[in-house]
Order: sequence, then C-alpha cells, then structure tokens
Amino acid sequence: MEEFLRPQELLIILLIVLVLFGGAKLPELARNLGRAQRELRAGFREGSEEEDAKKASGSGSGTRPAPSADDAPPAKPASVSDDTPPDPAADDPA
Repeated sequence: MEEFLRPQELLIILLIVLVLFGGAKLPELARNLGRAQRELRAGFREGSEEEDAKKASGSGSGTRPAPSADDAPPAKPASVSDDTPPDPAADDPA
C-alpha cells in the first residue's frame, strides 16, 4: 500500500507554507497549533472524566435534572384564557 505523503510531497508542502506565511510567522503558527492541540486533548479528557463521574454517581440511570427558570414556558397574560370561545366577528373579512 502506498504511503499517504512521501518525503518529496512533504517538502513541497513545507516550501509552500514557508512562502505563504514567511519565516517570521512560522514559529508563532506552530506555537498556536500546539496550544490548540493541548486544549483539545484537555477538553476530551475533561469530558470523559465527567462521564465517568456521572456513571459512578448513578445519575446516568435516566433521571432528569430539575428544570430551571429558563426552561419554563412563557406565562400567558391575565386577559387571555383558554375557556373563552373564539370571536366569530374576527374571522369575517367584511
């Protein structure tokens, strides 16, 4: 099976990157890539630790958390009630 990138292809890609970004920007670019990779790994690690903690505490057994005030449906105004019949005059396009 053929390799994904051969050394000649990698060299060409590196030369193109050098021309596009310049020599001064390459260390900064590599540093930012390293930081992003560390943050991504830390995020995955935190996510798996949270899942393990939920499984260990038993909260993953289908119980829901209590709803917060943000989850509540909006309240109806006092003047609107569900037991009043609709106004037939409002439907007339006269």
